[in-house]
Amino acid sequence: MLLRDVDLGDVEAYVRMRCDPAMMADLGGPLPREGIAAKVERDAAEAAEDTSWIKMIVPDEARPEVVAGTVVVWSHASDGESLSEIGWMVLPEFQGRGLGKRAVRALLERARAEDRWGLVHAFPATTNAPSNGICRSIGFSLVGERDVPFADRVIRSNHWFVDPRSLDSPSQPPAPGMIGSWLGAGCDESQNGWVVDAGRAGPARSEFQSHPVPEPTDPACVQRRDAGAEETARANRWWWDSDADAYQDRHSDFLGDVSFIWGPEGLAEDDARLLGDVAGQRVVEIGCGAGQCGRWLVGQGARAVGIDLSRRQLLRSQQFDSTSGTVLPVIQADAQRLPLADGAFDLAFSAGGALAFVADATAFLREVARVLRPGGLFVFATTHPFRWSFLDEPDEAGLVAVDSYFDRRAYVEHDSHGDATYVEHHRTVGDLVRCIAAADLRLKDLVEPEWPADFDRTWGGWSRLRGRIIPGTAIFVCARP
Repeated sequence: MLLRDVDLGDVEAYVRMRCDPAMMADLGGPLPREGIAAKVERDAAEAAEDTSWIKMIVPDEARPEVVAGTVVVWSHASDGESLSEIGWMVLPEFQGRGLGKRAVRALLERARAEDRWGLVHAFPATTNAPSNGICRSIGFSLVGERDVPFADRVIRSNHWFVDPRSLDSPSQPPAPGMIGSWLGAGCDESQNGWVVDAGRAGPARSEFQSHPVPEPTDPACVQRRDAGAEETARANRWWWDSDADAYQDRHSDFLGDVSFIWGPEGLAEDDARLLGDVAGQRVVEIGCGAGQCGRWLVGQGARAVGIDLSRRQLLRSQQFDSTSGTVLPVIQADAQRLPLADGAFDLAFSAGGALAFVADATAFLREVARVLRPGGLFVFATTHPFRWSFLDEPDEAGLVAVDSYFDRRAYVEHDSHGDATYVEHHRTVGDLVRCIAAADLRLKDLVEPEWPADFDRTWGGWSRLRGRIIPGTAIFVCARP
């Protein structure tokens, strides 16, 4: 495949792409042929001046006159700020060959190499499944839906963004190093996310560009309501991609680079030994964040891998690999669809409360049970269900019960368009016990860490004042029969 600048001879290709009802079905219908030649002339001038990257997709370098489509990166004003956008079109006879994805990827890799354009945004129509699939498989983060003006119409679109410098290497193998044998059959990036090469160091902190960090939540933008699996995963991936850098910086002194802490009470695995002797054991962490726990396990002789929904968290994990000298292989995936082989692990755990961020707890637990060998152990920590009745405040206000413990509706934050940006699910202790049983796991222990008398740290709604009175974390120890 070749990408070349648009030139004055590309008028007919533009006509086929912009004036054809089928090509323009997701963009409000065909544009009039009048004005297309002038559009090509303007685009060719911009390409020559390098103010925009306007490329024609040529599938066969030996036949540069045969055009399959176009891919463009340009900058424009949006809500008073400059925004870099990428867009692409592929003609019908060339669709289904992966040319669109390759072209988008190639232009993003050039942006990375030239350190240009900053964050790159894409706005495919919500009805355009192939283009949204390209965004998802390349590693864009989904912000939500929005109305986007185009020509003389408004298109309901999905808003995606990506930092080109955060792209994984195109040459990396699909299953690097020792974790290849742990992946499930038939896994590919469009279904199960991507694998980060365990031997590749992440970029330095100063190289990360800022993401749109969520603003403090307006009470009017909070609801208790039902939320399904797709909405939950989409919202929480956006949240953690947006907040990962700030979260890791905010809690760096507590979490470190290589440490295993079960919760805000400071219970360390080095003391608790809930996983037992991990030396030589195959271990997977679900919801690994930046990989501090898994990295500690590697130091104890475990063969560990981390899984997280958030690409940004995993990029921070790569950074910590570099600074600590301890490497943790990581995979981006949804916890309810683990890209792992049956019976591949001796131990599984979740210290980051992943269960609260999935809509179907039983499906999540069944997936974990599937990847454990018989006799394997799964230990997971979650916010203690009792806490859901109380205000999430570290002072006296947090000792007042305001909600029913039996209200199982999810906590949902949403933006001004009504799109969910954060979803957390509540289950009672009894609910969790029944989910464990339904997943054919056996509950061996339930640990409720007490707040140490000499521990004077505040983490969100967790504090010594509250921790001495009500439990903050519940740790369930389960085994596969």
